[in-house]
Amino acid sequence: VILYHHPANGYWVGEVNNEDKAPICASVDGKTGVGDPGGACQACALNRFGSGEDGKSKACKNMRHLYLLRSDEFMPIMLYLPPTSLRPFNDFMNAAFLYRNRASYGSVVEITLRREEKPTPHAVANFRLLQDFTGSDLEKLKAMVVTFRDP
Repeated sequence: VILYHHPANGYWVGEVNNEDKAPICASVDGKTGVGDPGGACQACALNRFGSGEDGKSKACKNMRHLYLLRSDEFMPIMLYLPPTSLRPFNDFMNAAFLYRNRASYGSVVEITLRREEKPTPHAVANFRLLQDFTGSDLEKLKAMVVTFRDP
């Protein structure tokens, strides 16, 4: 169950696969960066296509943080989606929740990975709606989300 999700950004200097190191600039809301250069992400030159080392991508990595409640667990986990999975996530959220006027916590979702080879090997998240919650189950999840989001 996707309890909550929000945008996040991170800027690392150097190698692409250095996420084990802290970014020199990060945004937990996708709007305001803290660090160097910091400030409004929307106005930042590093958050523009063409600013990446390849001259096409963004130097700042746009991500999405998902807070998931897995079956038979009481504490949610946090999963971050890389840029390659943002479009599949947005398309899924629109079809499964927005167009049906449902909250993301109102359904059971399956998340799998698909391997892609180009331009370099990477995984892309796939999403599938499995079942909707109704009645008291939906109300329990709603109460949990309110507590989780607004402690």
